[in-house]
Amino acid sequence: MIELRSNQKLPIRKAKEFFQQKKSVPSLMVLPTAWGKSILIGWVAHELKEKILVIQPSKELLEQNFNKYFDLCGTLNNVGIYSASFDTRILSDVTFVTIGSVKKMGDELRNLGYKNVLIDEAHMYPREDTGMLMKFIKDLKPRHVLGVTATPFKLQTNTDMNGMEFSKLVCLTNRGKTSTFFKKIIHVSQIQEMVKLNYWSPLRYEYENINETFLEYNSTKADFTDSSIELTIKENNIKERIERAVNLCEKEYKRSHILVFVPSIELAIQMQKKMGGGVVYSGMKDSERRETITAFCEGKLNKLFNVRILSVGFDYPGIDAIILGYATASLTNYYQIIGRGTRIHPLKKDCIIYDLGGNYLRFGRVEDLRMTDATGQWEMVNRKKLVTSVPIHMINFPYTMPFGTYKGMDLDKAPDNYLNWVLDNIKELSPVLKKQIKFILWERENPLELGFGSKSK
Repeated sequence: MIELRSNQKLPIRKAKEFFQQKKSVPSLMVLPTAWGKSILIGWVAHELKEKILVIQPSKELLEQNFNKYFDLCGTLNNVGIYSASFDTRILSDVTFVTIGSVKKMGDELRNLGYKNVLIDEAHMYPREDTGMLMKFIKDLKPRHVLGVTATPFKLQTNTDMNGMEFSKLVCLTNRGKTSTFFKKIIHVSQIQEMVKLNYWSPLRYEYENINETFLEYNSTKADFTDSSIELTIKENNIKERIERAVNLCEKEYKRSHILVFVPSIELAIQMQKKMGGGVVYSGMKDSERRETITAFCEGKLNKLFNVRILSVGFDYPGIDAIILGYATASLTNYYQIIGRGTRIHPLKKDCIIYDLGGNYLRFGRVEDLRMTDATGQWEMVNRKKLVTSVPIHMINFPYTMPFGTYKGMDLDKAPDNYLNWVLDNIKELSPVLKKQIKFILWERENPLELGFGSKSK
């Protein structure tokens, strides 16, 4: 039987109480990377005493959650897997499914008595009440739907006053162009809690400055174009820098499990041939990929090159160095990659995050990310700036007071009484500026104190 951590008991109790309500609206729980979502899923599913469907977006996550359920319960008497990826179609009281395998079975499963749904990695589905999953939910008509995720936001594309498209991250529960499926967040566990309780491995950030003038946003400004990323790699000699970073982690820092992220299959194969270790990428045979990953986890390979394929669902706790070899404008991608190094291990003192893409300067430390509803709806923030509800390409833009006594001054330097006066009296404030002021006032009352540090090269 798995013993719960101190910070897991309250969220699990809240999840159980959610499913025990007579009626509820689709809701979310926000649990950081390495919190143990599979433990919550297993615990709730086991103790519910009613039929429940556990939906995963991939075969790998289904296998992880299923195995954790077995570790927790020690029995498979009342559990099934319904997934074409496993070539298994067994329904039981607790059934782990991939959505593609049950998408047309909503009516059938409703008639079989499935009234509860738990959705892992809820952010991977559309925010709106459309799409494959939502059609299934409409057919199933469950009594309770609870989603869990570490990153409760999705990209939304908008058009500015000049007709130019831009993208911003919007919380899954915040109403956008259309209605949202998830209506409320019933619990948030903050990253800082994981750090304070020593449930996160310490992270050591190191970064090298690069010339970012070659980076270009795509048409929706959601991320950089592949061609501009490739040009940035070429003009900044990133291949050579990756090689130096790997050698530094191996020889000076004595790291034994180095995970390297690169943007293309071609580059991953090139680096592996030159430096040894392993390589995994989409299109490999499943057996070959499993063998390579197993060899890495067992220490037979001390470095593993990959093309974004191990940023989700790869939970080996011994990873003690991560090298990010390309630029990304995606906070979700950045957080997921760094999250691979956050798990604790008895032989690991910390995890080095070696950034070669300007990402640390763009997003900062993931330990500083917090969820807050100080603006009237849920937002993700990083120290003194909003990272949701603002255009992605403007996340690092300085916010200054546009008028009055403190015109031209950074917002976070204006006194509390003036900021409160602005909120109460200036009706023409833009929504983003209003949110930023509310957040600054909240942040002053709730200062961030935790963090591990960084250095540049």
